[in-house]
Amino acid sequence: MATAEQDSGAPPLTLRAADINVQRPDGVFAEDCLQRQPAVELLGGVLASTESPAVVALNGKFGSGKSTFLKMCAAVLRQRDVTVVEIDAWQQRYTGDALVDLIGALSDTIPTEQRRLGKAIEFAGRIARGATWGAVSQLTGGVLSAPELNEADSSAVADWNAFKEARVGLRETISKIAEDHGGRIVFIIDELDRCPPPYALDVLDRVRNVLDIPGVVVLYGITRSQLVNAVQQEQGAGSDAGAYLARFFDREIRLRAPNRFEALQFVQRQMARLPNLAALSQSPLAGVWAELQDYAVAVLGGRLRDLQQFLCTADTVLWLARRDENRAVALVLLTLRQVARDAYDDFIAGTINGYQAAAALNVQASKRPGVSADFTPWLQANLILRSLGEGAALPQSEEFVEKFTSAKAGTDQEAAIAHDTLLNLYNSANNISRVTASLPYLVSLVEMSEPPS
Repeated sequence: MATAEQDSGAPPLTLRAADINVQRPDGVFAEDCLQRQPAVELLGGVLASTESPAVVALNGKFGSGKSTFLKMCAAVLRQRDVTVVEIDAWQQRYTGDALVDLIGALSDTIPTEQRRLGKAIEFAGRIARGATWGAVSQLTGGVLSAPELNEADSSAVADWNAFKEARVGLRETISKIAEDHGGRIVFIIDELDRCPPPYALDVLDRVRNVLDIPGVVVLYGITRSQLVNAVQQEQGAGSDAGAYLARFFDREIRLRAPNRFEALQFVQRQMARLPNLAALSQSPLAGVWAELQDYAVAVLGGRLRDLQQFLCTADTVLWLARRDENRAVALVLLTLRQVARDAYDDFIAGTINGYQAAAALNVQASKRPGVSADFTPWLQANLILRSLGEGAALPQSEEFVEKFTSAKAGTDQEAAIAHDTLLNLYNSANNISRVTASLPYLVSLVEMSEPPS
């Protein structure tokens, strides 16, 4: 039986695929397999030329390639000598106050402005401490404002005035810095929808109400549905989240989802970065994997992050399973789990047979337009093989056909499968004379490789 212990010549194990490199010497778009260059260059031209202030949102589904698009856009802007501040809002929540974090990121980007930006961060801190007055005014619909609440409290009024002065000072400082750096600073803010809802909405509010100043342009990468959920969590399920979000953006651009060809190109690019998958091109499993990845693309489509996780998981399966026949069946199970999870669970529990599992897989794949509803012979054959017995040798062709049609055909439709089709299935699977590992072991390989849900 195969073990997880690898010989010294085995490729290394990679649990996470590398991000696309936009800093390559051969150009920003050297790895652009999704044909995003025209859209990136158009948006870069808009951001570099539009009157400021301006706020643009790039809306795309989770895992659709927004982050790479934003990185390409940042690189294009820098080629135009525009000062760009890239912010991962999820990872750079250092202080918990959105405004302080934003100005801190600006300070990291322009270290020569430490003195002025140090003052700006001080202003931002004052605004953070004074923000509670704005919350009171918002909660009371403006009926109660800070001066009215504190007429008898001169120190509170002084704090309110300090808050206003800090806001003015911060805006003037940032505007002057932008003027001294080509007249424009572009903030590119990503991963906002991963942040806790209060922080995500705080970023939107601070940008719109404090950084809405000449010389500043902001580009967000968002998944609108996630931000809608954040608004409804904070303001109630009945709130008009769409109208609320519209106040923060001057323009919203939809990121086009990759088509099938582009998704396959993405898969090929990612495979080259994963050593065990890359080695398949010289393996007897090359044709098998081509069919399996086609199933994955058909079902996962433009969900690039899901495709990337699937590929990393397949790479792990290949690293764990040393024998080709075991790897083949494990890859089949992995594909089944990824694109038809209920059928996978039923299959490993023994409540459905291999033919039914293959049928469920095909149903999922056929939901995408332009995908053939025909079973891929190798995939069906191997799932049928697993249903015939643990580690059993393949029977002779006629015996295989007879056993399938008599014991495994539970419906008239199954029984009507043509004799020559079954022979084709047999011949396709004939390269595996005996599966050397038990089904529980193969399932363990797949489960060991499961990415986080």
